[in-house]
Amino acid sequence: YMGSSKREVIFESAYFLPTPTLKKAILAACRRGIKVKILTNSVESNNHPQAGIAGRGNYEDVLKAGAEIYEWRGAQTLHSKVSWFDGMTATVGAYNVNSRSHACDSEDVLSFEDRRVARTFEMMLRRDLSRARKVTEADLVEWRDTFKERAVMDIYNLFKAIM
Repeated sequence: YMGSSKREVIFESAYFLPTPTLKKAILAACRRGIKVKILTNSVESNNHPQAGIAGRGNYEDVLKAGAEIYEWRGAQTLHSKVSWFDGMTATVGAYNVNSRSHACDSEDVLSFEDRRVARTFEMMLRRDLSRARKVTEADLVEWRDTFKERAVMDIYNLFKAIM
């Protein structure tokens, strides 16, 4: 769906630790002029804070390509795994955006190619985006300057193929 999108894509996932293939697809979509929005947990809302910090290690390339990243600020961990493509298609399932879910876990995703269903998911996603904080370039600089976060991001990048 990412490859055939023409206007806008929204991802909502508890963790943003994309496989190399997904990251390339996001970057390619941005280069084609597709508006890509990603909603994931902040470090503070994440039930696995280290996964939140590790996920931030993927933000820079994605932001520089033109995607928007939002971090959930709710009191509870955001656990939904939903994607929306051009108002035509929506997916929902148990698949986390990380290598472990891709390679090891038995997780399913349902795809709905129906405008009415996609519209319902779009309303939910836009509501969730309004309750999140948009990540900025200044945030990236601040996180790079925080030793603990930088160390976790760097360590994650060494082992991301097996996480």
